[in-house]
Amino acid sequence: GRLRECLDALARQREAAEIIVADCSANDPAETLAPLYPGVRFLHFHGKRSVPQLRWTGFRHSMGALVAALEARTVPAADWCALLVRAHEEHPDAPVVGGPVALSAPASARDEGLYFCEYGSFAPPVKTGPVRELSLANLSYRREALEQHGDLLDAGRWETWLHQRWRAQGR
Repeated sequence: GRLRECLDALARQREAAEIIVADCSANDPAETLAPLYPGVRFLHFHGKRSVPQLRWTGFRHSMGALVAALEARTVPAADWCALLVRAHEEHPDAPVVGGPVALSAPASARDEGLYFCEYGSFAPPVKTGPVRELSLANLSYRREALEQHGDLLDAGRWETWLHQRWRAQGR
């Protein structure tokens, strides 16, 4: 489904130096997807984990200076990675950059409802430049900024905690 669409889109982006899927579903996606995506690292966990726990575990297993995050139900645009890299270059002091979240078509009424509840504020077009809020479904962090706040990552906190801390620091 969507995970496969997401991986297809990421695999075509040269800026995606590494792709990590952190998962705690009942069925390990690596069983069916690893042969199709040999460059993807799958981290499967038995027992439930929160989205932040999965995200920060994926971060801890990554190696890049920039670390981007998506949700499995999202499909990135063809230039997603390139746009995030460019945003980091244009805003070298920003610890995090993000972008819009568009609804994929076709979408069920349930998907539309979820989309507008979670991402309506981030529907295209969005403001460019510094903002107070970012969607948690389309982010890219500077590794050094994340490492400076390992306490929040280790506690499994949502990204909003990091963002609030950075805002308080004037970042």
